[in-house]
Amino acid sequence: MKQGSTLFLKGVVTLIGAAVLAICI
Repeated sequence: MKQGSTLFLKGVVTLIGAAVLAICI
């Protein structure tokens, strides 16, 4: 369960980071 939520959080952080980069660029 912990591993799954960690992967999910990593995916969300990656998506948010990509969105921020897209907005900045």
